[in-house]
Amino acid sequence: MLVPIVVPRELMPCKIPGFECECQNRPVDTAAESLMVFWNAEEGDLVEEGDTLCSFEVQKRVLEIHAPCTGILREICYEDESIVGYQDILGYILRQE
Repeated sequence: MLVPIVVPRELMPCKIPGFECECQNRPVDTAAESLMVFWNAEEGDLVEEGDTLCSFEVQKRVLEIHAPCTGILREICYEDESIVGYQDILGYILRQE
C-alpha cells in the first residue's frame, strides 16, 4: 500500500543544542510559509518509521518531515530546493507489512 508523505499544518522546529531559543518551542504554521525542501533520502531507499526524510529552513529554524511508516521510498514528487506548502504530497512510501 502506498502511503503519502504530506506537509502537515504545523511542524515543531528542531531543537539545536547550544542555540536554545523560545522560538524552538512554538510550532510553525506551514500554511503561512513557503518551504524549500531538502531531501535526506532517495527514491528506492528503505526507510524506518520516524526516519527524517526531508527538511525545510524557515525563519532560521529547521523543520523535518519524518517517515509515517516503514517501507521503500517509492516516489519523490518534488526535487531538492523545490518550493512546497501545506498539504502538498512530497512523495510516497510503499509500506512494508
